Amino acid sequence: GKVYYKQDVNKFIIQFTNWQKYSGTGTLTFQIVLHSNGRILLYYENMTTTLTGATVGIENADGTDGLEIAYNAAFIQNQLAVKIMAEPDWLAMNHTGGMLYNGNSAALVLDFTCEGLENGDYSMDVVITSNDPQMTEMIIPVSMHVGDEVPVELTSFTAEVTGNIVNLNWITATETNNFGFEIERKAVDSEEWGSVGFVDGQNTTTEITRYNFTDQLDNAGSKNLKYRLKQIDTDGSFEYSNIVEVIVAPDKFALEQNYPNPFNPATTIKFALPVDSNVEIAVYNSLGQKVMNVVNENLSAGYHEVDFNGTGLSSGVYYYRMSAGDFVTVKKMLLLK
Repeated sequence: GKVYYKQDVNKFIIQFTNWQKYSGTGTLTFQIVLHSNGRILLYYENMTTTLTGATVGIENADGTDGLEIAYNAAFIQNQLAVKIMAEPDWLAMNHTGGMLYNGNSAALVLDFTCEGLENGDYSMDVVITSNDPQMTEMIIPVSMHVGDEVPVELTSFTAEVTGNIVNLNWITATETNNFGFEIERKAVDSEEWGSVGFVDGQNTTTEITRYNFTDQLDNAGSKNLKYRLKQIDTDGSFEYSNIVEVIVAPDKFALEQNYPNPFNPATTIKFALPVDSNVEIAVYNSLGQKVMNVVNENLSAGYHEVDFNGTGLSSGVYYYRMSAGDFVTVKKMLLLK
């Protein structure tokens, strides 16, 4: 006989083809499939021998511990499949091991399934071990509730940052009596959630639905923010989504064009700081004479804006100059009265 093996994504397959029985006559063709989530499958294809004294099970390397399925019994037959798994087998992970170099990261995706499970609450611990001397083991508790009906099946909830705008996107697979979603936000160091908007739901649908919401932030400093969805049913009951976290901060110094421009008598100047800086913004006339200091202070990293009032100045072209550390830039504006 022959033995074949194959690594196939998240499982390892060993196949014995026409393998000779260790005593007596006959050949055995069967397969063992080892899954990365710990599940073991035994497939008995063609067992042409006496099958009245089979022993089937698993054990550790030295034989001191094991799981016995059948002992010296008439258990095996052609086309028989045996599955050995944890009970309940409702959680799987896309990675079970690997190597990460300094500064790198990897996303661990947990797949939950309730197929074949009775209604109720299920929980277990995901244990991650590493050779990191400061954190050799991390335990992450996970849980799942199985019920008769899922009002809204939320499949994803993500956030993207562009400047001082946060774009939230989420997808539902199905909805039942869904009144809508209230978008809630809080700073990382705050305990209080606040509502920043509402998006209507589809009431009841079995179609995939995509939603989005844009949160326009003010320009006062960098922000570490958390968002969540409060899904509200038509009867007033609600559930919260998972939480997504974003960091809203510029990656470089920038001075924007004032707005409005031309202006009379006031205009707004916006600028961005990637790090805490001593900032000076001064306004000069067309002769290069400084007419006003708009900003001259230490400011935190983030997005900022100041107002410039030209009351008392004559109409004409003016220049505003920003300096912060080694960054210096100048822009032109027009005062019309």
